[in-house]
This record gives sequence, structure tokens and C-alpha cells, in this order.
Amino acid sequence: GDVKCSWSWDTDWRHSPYRGQRREYYQVISQVYTYAQQCHARYFYVVTDKFLVCYRRRVDQNGIAILGGVEESPKIRWDTVGVPGQPGVLTAALALWYLHILASTDN
Repeated sequence: GDVKCSWSWDTDWRHSPYRGQRREYYQVISQVYTYAQQCHARYFYVVTDKFLVCYRRRVDQNGIAILGGVEESPKIRWDTVGVPGQPGVLTAALALWYLHILASTDN
């Protein structure tokens, strides 16, 4: 994963009218994707002071990475809280825990 300040990176920048913001968005994704490839990790994330975004590298049946095959989760805000008795609320801490469980059991 990687850590960024929320003022310097946001998933909304993917469709920004400003070229610099689009470039920064893809540069960060490229950086963590490269880290994931080097470590043979399928899951990775970018965390900021306001939200967490999880990613999964897509691979074919032979385990070879599919070029450009990245799946992105919606932003999970750090201030999201789970409500007892109300399932379906994903908090950032729970998402990170689950992502690490997936990574540790990945073949």
C-alpha cells in the first residue's frame, strides 16, 4: 500500500478536467501496482487521512497479470462507523483487516 495526503491525491481525479490531477491519480496507482507486482501481491491499497481505497490486480488462469487489469473499490471514509445490529457497513479498519486476510491466504 501507499499513504498520501487527501489534498494531494483523490480517486475523483481520474476524471478531472485538469491534466495534472489525472496524471497524479494514475502515477500513484502505477506506483502501488508496481509494488504489488514486485511482491507478487494481488491486493493493494492507497490510504489518506480521510479515506481508504482498495485495489485488486486481475490475473488470468495461469496467475499472469492482465495488462491494465485493476479493480478499484469505492472510497471508504475513516469516519464511517459500524452500527451494532445493522450489517453491511464497511469501515476502513475492517476493510484493511479483510484485505490483509485475503492477501495472506492468496495462492
